[in-house]
Amino acid sequence: MLITGATNGIGAAAIRQLKDTEVHPILLARSEKKAQEILREIGRGDYYVCDLSDTMSVLQAAQEIISKETTIDYFIANAGVIGYKDTRKTGEGVEMTMQVNFLSHALLVEQLLPVFEKSGTVLAFTSSMLHRSYWLANYDFSTSLNATKHSQFKSYSRSKAAICTYAMWLAKNEKIRVHLLDPGVAATGITRSREDWMDKAMNSVGFLFSKPESSARTILRLIQDEKYKRLSGIYLTKNRDKSPDKRAMETTNQRSLLDQIKKHLPAV
Repeated sequence: MLITGATNGIGAAAIRQLKDTEVHPILLARSEKKAQEILREIGRGDYYVCDLSDTMSVLQAAQEIISKETTIDYFIANAGVIGYKDTRKTGEGVEMTMQVNFLSHALLVEQLLPVFEKSGTVLAFTSSMLHRSYWLANYDFSTSLNATKHSQFKSYSRSKAAICTYAMWLAKNEKIRVHLLDPGVAATGITRSREDWMDKAMNSVGFLFSKPESSARTILRLIQDEKYKRLSGIYLTKNRDKSPDKRAMETTNQRSLLDQIKKHLPAV
């Protein structure tokens, strides 16, 4: 199982819950030290260093994986940030929340697709109910990757809408299976580096959130239930299966998003 965002929060909880299974985890992590620590906890696994905020780091990691991994049964695109208090962009001009949450994962998929198709991989992208709010203001994907008007929650919901739309397009590929994971609101510390009003507000109501261990069971459901290997395009929550916003399944929106991916990532 190749997974991003596995050294903290829900991802780390999921890796720990794999200890009593036969799944062999492969971590994509920015911190080599944290990757080594969590793999020591469960006694097995591999890792690749990958910084999702850096396109070249993503490309390098993808090439390393291609050269070493012949089979990948699961790919869990779990890493994410909730947004920054100021506008940040990559060297390619992409808004940073979109880069980390969506674009780098899309680049990984595009690079690793031959391995995924050969393996019949089950792909799962961590989403959020907030993806539905993206379309309430009649946004489209024509400017979403290089947005200049910054809003923390809009950036986050925009990235999750992009993830859902991309996943639904990928789900048309009969050689792989693609799903969306909605683990709910978990006390993961996703905003702990922000030190602003959002961090304080979320910490003050943290007792209302699920524990990462509870939210991580969504990933375990994906692995343990055979139906997810046969079906594609399901929106998994902790307790039941749903569908993403219908606009994520519209071909027009999918094509608009794919055009943006190609525009910002010429290698794809």
